[in-house]
Amino acid sequence: MKSRPGVSATHPNQEPNAARSVLRRWYVVVLALCLAFPVVSYSKDQPGVYWTKFDVEFVLPPGATGPNAMRQDSRNIVFYAAMIEKQSNATRGNAAIRATSAPLYGTGIHSGYLVYLPNSGGQWQSNFEKAALTVEVVDESQEKLDAMSNKLVAQIKHDVLAPQEKLGVVPHARITTRVSPEHPETSYIPLRNKRAIATELLLGLVIGVTGAYYTDRIIIRIRRRKSPALAPRSGHLIQQRQTSRR
Repeated sequence: MKSRPGVSATHPNQEPNAARSVLRRWYVVVLALCLAFPVVSYSKDQPGVYWTKFDVEFVLPPGATGPNAMRQDSRNIVFYAAMIEKQSNATRGNAAIRATSAPLYGTGIHSGYLVYLPNSGGQWQSNFEKAALTVEVVDESQEKLDAMSNKLVAQIKHDVLAPQEKLGVVPHARITTRVSPEHPETSYIPLRNKRAIATELLLGLVIGVTGAYYTDRIIIRIRRRKSPALAPRSGHLIQQRQTSRR
């Protein structure tokens, strides 16, 4: 079988070359990119998130009036803050888990909150010296963010005062809370859509190239089975070469 100059013919017995397989089955690559287009379009249209961070500080009662043992030592109020932290996170199951020092929006959460005791220590040793709870809230709308922030502040305030009320501590001797800063700032964090789009297109291209290669191999194997007469025998080729040399 003769082939035209500049065009390589693929014999059924010939093992497929990766580059040639992709060129022959280019439509598989195009199909993979077309299937990836809806995912890319969805990522492109994704909005950013709103994020805020503030502290709920524990305030000691002024003076030395009233039966409140915790007012005598500032370390006791830190322990009290740690107890309120565990209680706040235990009563609300949708709180995020603080696994890294990254901000809450950096963990990929689009709607959630985080309440934790600030740690001023290093890698090898923790140091909780600030009687406060840090609150981070992230949501897809400003209204939902404000509503969740106000709800968390009110719940923490309730959790702080409720045990003291049960113990009979007079109001002016109770440990109270305050938000710092008084008016927390809200930041809009745009999503990194360009990076996500590039990753999805690259993944679609890799799947398309891989699919084209294996599709070509399958087609070649099918042709071998259907046309066994087209496959040259190696002994016959050797005999022909020896005859031509003579």
